[in-house]
Amino acid sequence: MRKLSTDYVDLYLIHWPSEAVPLEESLRAMEKLHEEGKVRFIGVSNFDVALLEKARMLTTLPILTDQVEYHPYLSQKPLLEYCQKHRIILTAYSPLARGRLFGDPLLQDIARKYGKTVSQVVLRWLIEQDMVVAIPKAKDAKHQRENLDIFDFSLTQEEHEAIARLDRGEKVASRL
Repeated sequence: MRKLSTDYVDLYLIHWPSEAVPLEESLRAMEKLHEEGKVRFIGVSNFDVALLEKARMLTTLPILTDQVEYHPYLSQKPLLEYCQKHRIILTAYSPLARGRLFGDPLLQDIARKYGKTVSQVVLRWLIEQDMVVAIPKAKDAKHQRENLDIFDFSLTQEEHEAIARLDRGEKVASRL
């Protein structure tokens, strides 16, 4: 917090589940930080349904988010349904599959229909899902503006379903 020049953080995540540190121990430490006013909300990252359920049972605090890789080539349907049921935000990282989606013919067709880019179509597909937010990586201002220019169109139900059928079970991120 000294490096951030702040007295608290809004959201504190367990990045990956660790076999070396029991989940209960991590969650108790997070609860203590919350009680001390150093952490406003807690979350997790890369937790599947079983681990997310275990975490929910081990803490008195609500889990705000589960940050996971999620994009059209990697379905997170069971996890998304669990998050929706329990009002946990699914934060999609690598939402553009590190550029692997850009050449997809379906996504290109939808993008042309709306006068948008494939990135914009994918981000719109994500945020139109209940309890989903996306955190695309964009270094330059042009891409940052493009990522924000997604609120002037909506996808049809048929387009949502077609994009969901692109699932290949393809991960692009690796454990760091």
